[in-house]
Amino acid sequence: MLALILDSIPQGVFWKDRDSAYRGANRVVRLAMGYDSEESIVGKKDHDVASFSREQADFYVRTDSIVMESGEPQFDIQETMTLPDGSTICLETNKKPLHDPAGTVIGLLGTWQDITARKRTDDELLASRERLLILSRHLISAQEAERRRISHELHDEIGQVFTAVSLHLQLVKSNIPTECSPLIDESLQIVGKAIQQVREMSLNMRPQMLDDFGLVATLQWFIERQRKHSGFEVLFDARTAGQELSSDSRITCYRIVQEAITNIQRHAQAEHAWITYDESDVGVTLSVRDDGRGFDVIASEQRISRGHCLGLLGIRERVELLDGKCEIRSESGVGTTIHVFLPSQLNASES
Repeated sequence: MLALILDSIPQGVFWKDRDSAYRGANRVVRLAMGYDSEESIVGKKDHDVASFSREQADFYVRTDSIVMESGEPQFDIQETMTLPDGSTICLETNKKPLHDPAGTVIGLLGTWQDITARKRTDDELLASRERLLILSRHLISAQEAERRRISHELHDEIGQVFTAVSLHLQLVKSNIPTECSPLIDESLQIVGKAIQQVREMSLNMRPQMLDDFGLVATLQWFIERQRKHSGFEVLFDARTAGQELSSDSRITCYRIVQEAITNIQRHAQAEHAWITYDESDVGVTLSVRDDGRGFDVIASEQRISRGHCLGLLGIRERVELLDGKCEIRSESGVGTTIHVFLPSQLNASES
C-alpha cells in the first residue's frame, strides 16, 4: 500500500543510506534516473546515473553530506537534473536525516518537485520586468531631455520674441499721439505678463541652474519661490559631502521635492514642511515631511495599482530606476513623510 501511494504522487521521493547510495525511490524518481524497477536503483549512487552530469552528481552528494553530518534538514534546495532523453529540469528539493532508534543518523529521506514550468515563468517575468525598467529609464530620460529642450526654447526663443515686442512697443509709444498711450501701456502690461509666464513655464519645465549650480542651490531657489506662493512655511536643511551627483540623481531629487511640495500645497492643508538633504560616501538621503492632515497610505497604494496617484507612482519609479529605496509614511492629523535613499552613482561624464 505504501509503495502504491508513493508511486501515485507527482513528487519525487527517495531515500539513501549513510554512503549516499539509494535504498529506494518512487516511480517518478526511477523514471527520471532511467531505471525500470525499484530493485535496479538500490545500491546505485548519483555518479552511477548515466544521464547525470558530474557537476550535478557532486552537488547532490554534497548536500547529502551536509544533511547527514549536521543532522539538520535542508529545505528548498534549487538544483537541476538531466533526464535520460537529454532534457534538463529544475527541481526544488528537501532532504531530512533518518535516525536509528539510538538517534544515530543512518541516511536521509528526500523529496523533490519539478519546478521547470514555474522557473521558466519566473525567468520570463524577470526578463519582462527588466525590459520595462529599461523602457521606463529611456522614457524618463527622453522626457527630461524634451523638458530641457522646451525650457530652452521658451526662455531663448519665445522669451526673446516677447522682449523684442516690448521694446518695439516702447519705441512706438514715444512716437504716437498721447491719446494712444493708454492702449500701448495696456499692451506693454500684457506682454510683460506673458514674459513672466514664459519665464515661469521655463523654470518649471527644467531649471537651468540645476546643471549650472547644482542640486542644493536649485532646491534653495525652488523653496524660496514656494515660500511666496504656497501658503505654508518650508524649512530646508542640507548637509553636503562635496561630491558631484550624477545628472540622473540630481533631477530625481529635484523632481521628488517638486512633486512632494506640489502635493502638500494641493492636499495636505499643512502649516509647515521640512526638507532634509544629506550626502554621504554611500549615497544621498532625502526627506520631505509636513504637518498636514495625512492620508491612508495603503488605500493610496491600491489606487496606484488602478492608475491613480500618479505623482506618488512617479516618485517610486524614479527612485527604483536608480536602485534606491522609497518609504512613504502618513498618519491622519499628523502629516506625511517621504523618505528616499539613492546610492552613490558616477557622474555621467565619468561613467
